[in-house]
Amino acid sequence: MSTIPTITEKNIRALVGEASFVRGQNYFHGGNIFDTRRQGMTLKARCQGSRPALLDYLRTKQNNQLLIQIALDEGDIDKALDLVKTEQRGGQAYAYGYSYVYGYSSIALEVARAAEETHPRESIEIYRKHVERLIDQRGRGSYRQACQYLLRMRDLYEKLGEQETWTAYITALRDKNRNLRVLKEELASAGL
Repeated sequence: MSTIPTITEKNIRALVGEASFVRGQNYFHGGNIFDTRRQGMTLKARCQGSRPALLDYLRTKQNNQLLIQIALDEGDIDKALDLVKTEQRGGQAYAYGYSYVYGYSSIALEVARAAEETHPRESIEIYRKHVERLIDQRGRGSYRQACQYLLRMRDLYEKLGEQETWTAYITALRDKNRNLRVLKEELASAGL
């Protein structure tokens, strides 16, 4: 049976490097380290104060995708929606680590799903933009995907008691794309 070696300042300094050690020491002496514990060969603790610096860094680098994911992870739907709107207003493409749908990312769709209960109108708007992009791509697969989001939109309009608005939207969408036979087939197949 092996024994766990004693954890010394010298050992920690050697493992993490001088800069990290000094930063950690400053956090510790500043009272920002709490809930310290040892799990096997690992020291764990919570650190207060690094989160604001990280968020400031991400804002400086305009890494809105990661900021959106953080907001979603923390359940801050309002913040996630604001960040998606900022991205859309700025015309910035969603990139790095998120799948593309011709300039539209899965992160925006994640926000829409998360916002359905509390912000249905904002979800509808995100879905609407996505549906229109999918239809512009042409092709049965894109139309089929668009129909799935249209079904979500219809359900949200029904929850809001706005069936007339839904009917007007789907009618206008059909009229605008009346020459797209395959789209009409997919809409009919989805019950739209």
